[in-house]
Amino acid sequence: MRENKTKWPVQDEKLARDILAANTGRLVWTVARFLMLASLTFVILYPVLFMVSMAFRTAKDVYDPTVTWVPRNWTLDNFFLVNTAIKFLDCLKNSFVIAVGGSLINVAVCALTGYGLARFKVYGRPVFIALVLAMIIVPQQMLALSNYLLFLNVDFFGLIKAITGHPSGINLIDNPFGFYLLAAFGMGIRSGIFIMIFMQFFKGMQREIENAALVDGCGMFGIFFKIMLPNATNIIITSFLFSLVWYWNDYYQPAMYIPRIPTLATALANVQNSLTSVFSVSTAAFDPYQIITMQQAACLLVVAPLLILYMFTQRFFTESIERTGLVG
Repeated sequence: MRENKTKWPVQDEKLARDILAANTGRLVWTVARFLMLASLTFVILYPVLFMVSMAFRTAKDVYDPTVTWVPRNWTLDNFFLVNTAIKFLDCLKNSFVIAVGGSLINVAVCALTGYGLARFKVYGRPVFIALVLAMIIVPQQMLALSNYLLFLNVDFFGLIKAITGHPSGINLIDNPFGFYLLAAFGMGIRSGIFIMIFMQFFKGMQREIENAALVDGCGMFGIFFKIMLPNATNIIITSFLFSLVWYWNDYYQPAMYIPRIPTLATALANVQNSLTSVFSVSTAAFDPYQIITMQQAACLLVVAPLLILYMFTQRFFTESIERTGLVG
């Protein structure tokens, strides 16, 4: 009994040291994680905060070294001048038509393609998967010339010319339908990524569900639309939002295929020339610092619709990312 009494204080002291070490390690990890997240947040938010701060400034505030973040003289003139220079509403309509229409078709085709690659064992399936991977690897600039020639005279496999003896005369240059055509054939922006996501998701679903539906007399299209798609709601939301953002921010394809139809991305790339022309008419003096504030106002106008969309779909987007396993 005496030996046990002398050992208890030693064991309590060891237990206390272990608890203190565990709490210290947990505290250090919490502080390190907070500093890491704060640093990443600053890196991500700094350009946005700078853009918002500059967009509402006057040229006088830009010249004032005491103004760091909060403008001293708030103004909306930058937005009005940008609206006049780039015709914001027209560009917004064009971007909306291309982004929403292309994203809807892109997601629908990618879902159907991913389901086919995941569930059907057809001859040459590895080749099709390799082509999907090639769509991810090969940059779109390598296909730009061939697509441009296709849009210049649309004739699938030369059938129209073979029947009539003349070119088809169907020109999709400066026509948003060209984006829909690419998406309909699985060649939309980042289509390969979406096909792989859908393929992996459908591959992980239990086949017993399909077998039960087949016993009940449901066909393959019925299984896809009535069973697979409802279970892939999170995947569909995630893919649509990503596709919408990529279509919205894409500059290369609109500049190549619809040069006469300005979108927000193409208008933003030429905003300095547009603002210079406005300045030469509206003012006698050219102020480069005023151009900087208006460029930031133009950037804010371009990203504002996406920020508003994210505010309303944040909950659905976060849940979709968690359930689909895109981030883990």
